Amino acid sequence: MEASHDLVEFRPYAPGDERGILDLLRICGHPRKAEFWPWINKDGPYGETVFEIAVVRGIVIAHYSVLPTFVLAGGSLERAGLAIHAAVHPEYRYAGNILEVARRVFDRCRDQGIRFVYGFPNENIWKVTLHLLHWKPITDIVALERHLEGLPTSRGRSVAVRDRVSFDERHTRVAVPAVAGEEMTSVYRTTAYLNWRYASNPQVRYVLLEAGATLDTLAGYAVLKFYEKSNVRYVHIVEFGAAGLSADVFTALVIKAAEVGRQGGAEILSCWMFENALFYRVLEEIGLKAVGFKTHFAYRPIDPTFDYELLRKERWLLQMGDSDNF
Repeated sequence: MEASHDLVEFRPYAPGDERGILDLLRICGHPRKAEFWPWINKDGPYGETVFEIAVVRGIVIAHYSVLPTFVLAGGSLERAGLAIHAAVHPEYRYAGNILEVARRVFDRCRDQGIRFVYGFPNENIWKVTLHLLHWKPITDIVALERHLEGLPTSRGRSVAVRDRVSFDERHTRVAVPAVAGEEMTSVYRTTAYLNWRYASNPQVRYVLLEAGATLDTLAGYAVLKFYEKSNVRYVHIVEFGAAGLSADVFTALVIKAAEVGRQGGAEILSCWMFENALFYRVLEEIGLKAVGFKTHFAYRPIDPTFDYELLRKERWLLQMGDSDNF
């Protein structure tokens, strides 16, 4: 593909663009299954993804999208968006291409009442995100990790491993937004959101752990994902909740996650958690340390009337599952 002197058409998605978008993601090193596209863009519980593309001679050469979400901030439920799948064809990596598709997306977000966009920009686009797309950094997340060797086996509270991943109101009652204080900020969970995010995801098969489950109640839950990189197999705790923020319940879930990880051939247990979170000390006592991979976390202001102090690192209760990367 010759990049010079080509006329670039910027426009919203039209039916039939899916193949071109998936081809672009594959070329940029992010291959996705065909069924992933409608799941992420059409089936979300809070509405369809806001996205724009750039096309040259019928080929999609740039893409930017925002997935509508809700964030609980300052005791209020705010309409927000998660930035996903920023991609530019290697032969068309001029700043103008990504700037224009992103500008168009942010304008549409404003029209739809999205107050801010948050996301986890990778290293390739980080400087562009900050300096040209006007994002504000929140922090760099360093994954907490430890080798599974030497971790104790399950003890005390019973934790079940579910063959089928499915969520109901018991899970949302103990999810982080339901049990955290109003001063904290977190991505909101509903039953529909949890089932869409984990049970229906065509790209990943998750494992669900449940503690103290009865027909009507649940003491806590955790969602696990296996991942392999450079011949090292990980088990990530991507989602968790515990009634009353019980440290005993969370400890039992982490120990069970390690046990399931060992059975699945994993070598390392990992998760995200900031130092201000109650369970951070629990993970420290179990031996997890901030020695893992680094992820940028930032936001893009949309509504100038929103109180962006609510998005400071100290307020966030963040989990790996809040990122589309997991």
